[in-house]
Amino acid sequence: MKVKILPPKFNFSEIPKLKLILGGFLFLFSVFSIYSLLYLSRETFRILTITGNYDFAIYTDKEVGFYNLFFAYIALIFSQSILFNFLFNSPRKFLEKRYAKRITIINDNRALNSYFINWFSKLALLYAIMFGLAFRKAYYVFSFYPEYNYIFILIIIVLFLQSWVTIRLRFKKQSLKLMIFSAIIISICAFALSKVNLIDYKKINETIQQNCELYNFDLQLPQTNNYTKLENTSLIENIYIVVNSDNEPIIIMDNEIIGFRRLEEKIINAQSMRSEADCKKITFVLNIDKRVEMNFVNELKILMAYQHALKIAYAILPMNFEYNEKYYMNFSVVSYIPPAYKTLKQTGMYNPLHCPVATKPTSFFYDIETLSPIVIKKINSNQCICNDTVISINKIGDYISTYIEADDNYFLIIRINDEDKFSEYFSILIQIKNSIHEKRNDYSQLIFQKSFKDLSEGQQDQVKKKYSMRITEITSGMIDSDERLKEFLKQYE
Repeated sequence: MKVKILPPKFNFSEIPKLKLILGGFLFLFSVFSIYSLLYLSRETFRILTITGNYDFAIYTDKEVGFYNLFFAYIALIFSQSILFNFLFNSPRKFLEKRYAKRITIINDNRALNSYFINWFSKLALLYAIMFGLAFRKAYYVFSFYPEYNYIFILIIIVLFLQSWVTIRLRFKKQSLKLMIFSAIIISICAFALSKVNLIDYKKINETIQQNCELYNFDLQLPQTNNYTKLENTSLIENIYIVVNSDNEPIIIMDNEIIGFRRLEEKIINAQSMRSEADCKKITFVLNIDKRVEMNFVNELKILMAYQHALKIAYAILPMNFEYNEKYYMNFSVVSYIPPAYKTLKQTGMYNPLHCPVATKPTSFFYDIETLSPIVIKKINSNQCICNDTVISINKIGDYISTYIEADDNYFLIIRINDEDKFSEYFSILIQIKNSIHEKRNDYSQLIFQKSFKDLSEGQQDQVKKKYSMRITEITSGMIDSDERLKEFLKQYE
């Protein structure tokens, strides 16, 4: 008896049992293989996004579940198409009338699979290049889920329906029932398969994060909307100052918890690895927890000043930031360590290796009489004193703006209390800087009819001469080591 490959109606009893059994095994093998490939590809991509700071793409449980469901649907639909090819594919019978229609079903399914693999692979490669290599940390900015989940739903619907086009044309109404039945079975199996995690992605996250010392601490950076994004990462060295459970400051650099002695060595190594020209351009980004007290920060600056690491930047977070905090790495406020820090004597906290100590500190206040200084000191959590005027801390910017407008010979001095928190110091510093930046912009519009950032380098230098960043700091150590400075400050007590 001859077997009819494509009778007018589906009749599975006419298909050899061995072929049905082999088809079932082929279907299951294909489902597992395709699902595994897609799942492992996603995890491989995540691992390839790991940076030197052990920052990488982390998906939420909902994202993982959604992508798993999409992979399961793709695996099942592809495997169904492979099953169709296997069942309908047989040697051509002599004078077979329905061979053309049978081969059309096979070719359509094969073409569908190859076209989809070609199209999907190109998109996946483009995504990997753009969001994994070219646009680093794009996974914090862009996500298909949940904003664009409908794209994946449409892909599944189109792929499933397309696999039935030729069969529907051949078998009409009866194929509709079989297609609906297939959709139900595939959906049930897809939801069940999506619950299978071939790799414990949470364990991967934990393992990678455990290698990063910073993940063990809750780093809380100050926030401001006036910042600079440092682009030249080859000339950036990150130093983290965090607090432990006892609220004690800890230094982390190169993913290692260190003390002041090791920090000095690392700074020297970072400078020795660059050319003499680049050494002066290195920016040491201080990621300082806003809860750290300023006496610790001052000691850190002393060490850096002795090693001529004067160009620094304070890491920040934008106000009302939208993405994950790690996306804003290298968003900072550029500053410089005042030369006066190098004049300080050693303290118990800072004991550098073979570091010369100035026995007679050279104060840069030697020409203070020729300037118009304004000393800013916090007196409580809400108020500060500017020379002899008590004002609210959040009004410092307005006060400074008025002051420098009236006197071009201004000299701004921040008097730092050892017990002040870094957030309090930073709030004063950023308001002063913002005031000067605003004056520069106003002056640029007046003279050049452009904003300051749009000026040429020569034009910017001209504006900077008018409104310079004449800002310095005074610490308790400076006062104790400089009698002349101590006398000068008495008038502002």
